[in-house]
Amino acid sequence: MYMSNKHPKVTTIAGTADGEAVAWSSLDHFYAAVKDAPVDPLVIAGGVLVGDGDLVSRVIDLLTPPSVVDDVEVLTPGGRYVFTENRDTPADVAAAMVAAGDGRTLLDANGWDALYASGQLGDDDGDNIDTDDLVIH
Repeated sequence: MYMSNKHPKVTTIAGTADGEAVAWSSLDHFYAAVKDAPVDPLVIAGGVLVGDGDLVSRVIDLLTPPSVVDDVEVLTPGGRYVFTENRDTPADVAAAMVAAGDGRTLLDANGWDALYASGQLGDDDGDNIDTDDLVIH
């Protein structure tokens, strides 16, 4: 489970893009929080993914085989996130949400915390990102 000083236990990540919404919640949080939870929810990256059909479909496409996308731009200019091998972390989910909205996804604070805590953000040439030039989508 992802941990940060700001959010001691991140359990839910949400994003919106073009009038659609998507949310992911870790399984332990989902079953504790949802009364009469479905027996067989859509489980992706160790959590439950819900939301509007098209946006959810694009997130699933990025997180499951045979996806050929290895990395996505989450910060402009050049802030790239490299997916983990198993694509099963909260940061993987957050990056997929940003990419699924073609860079227009408004990601919640938990999603950005997961991305920054991952240590996977880098720029096109592998140098450190100059944060003065970044634009967060």
